[in-house]
Amino acid sequence: MCLLPGERQLLYVIKNARRGITADSGSIVTLTGVELSGNETGLQVFGGSHVSLNSCSIINNEIYGVKEERNAEPEIDSETEIKNNTRNYYSWDKALRK
Repeated sequence: MCLLPGERQLLYVIKNARRGITADSGSIVTLTGVELSGNETGLQVFGGSHVSLNSCSIINNEIYGVKEERNAEPEIDSETEIKNNTRNYYSWDKALRK
């Protein structure tokens, strides 16, 4: 496979689910090269979990791209794109909605 400069290879795609991925309290989740698209919510993260996103795409989800619940703080690198969701980012305890 040949990638052009600025392109990246996505390894896994999760589509058309109610929630692409849910990280419950106590879980450890590291995602690299994952696309979450066409879901109701791409990624739902609960407090007490440890979530890292590396070079992922969270795009075109119906309600939320990333939804934080109860003190969740996922680590999201600068190569991860979160766009074209009805709401790209929601943080329950910080009242942050983008």
